[in-house]
Amino acid sequence: MKKIFLIEDGAAHLLTPLTDTRRPSGIRCGGVTLEEAINRIWPEASYRFKHGAVEGWELVDEALLINSRAVPLLTALTAVAARVDKGETKGKLGLLQRPWLVVSAHEEICGQNMNFLQRYYAEQEPGIYVGKNVTVHATAVLDASAGHIILDDETVVMPFAYLQGPVYLGKHSIAQPHSIIGPNVSAGHYVKLGGEVAHST
Repeated sequence: MKKIFLIEDGAAHLLTPLTDTRRPSGIRCGGVTLEEAINRIWPEASYRFKHGAVEGWELVDEALLINSRAVPLLTALTAVAARVDKGETKGKLGLLQRPWLVVSAHEEICGQNMNFLQRYYAEQEPGIYVGKNVTVHATAVLDASAGHIILDDETVVMPFAYLQGPVYLGKHSIAQPHSIIGPNVSAGHYVKLGGEVAHST
């Protein structure tokens, strides 16, 4: 697949205020945005944005059209890639409908996406995966008994922080001292997390 179009339909405005500063495909859910998920599944493809209507995904003139509100479930997008390879031309995907439902979708897919994403990182300890130049203070506790913990490049976990998986911390993120992070937390890049954060994206 060389060409992908993210289709912004007439319902994209229903995700306001989340879409006031980003496209629907830029909403983080389950550790990734739809744009990041597409880069994982189709690394050789380029994607563009287009207005139109598509329920889930559709193959038209050798271009893959995906609704920009699609829930970024990595296993579902992998299944789309397999179906396209088999010659199928159309299918459904779960769609983000309203801002308050983004957290529900995140809760549903967070663990599944962490299981998928762990293959891109080095396993430091069972269930704990790290990118490049990650710093974890000796007094920090990382509990992966309920789900994977993924610390992306340049992430810092400060003294006495407690992380309970599934958790994804994006590049250059910081878990502040004495913070309690998790379960079901995915933080984007350059995020500072402090206090208690759970069930959040």
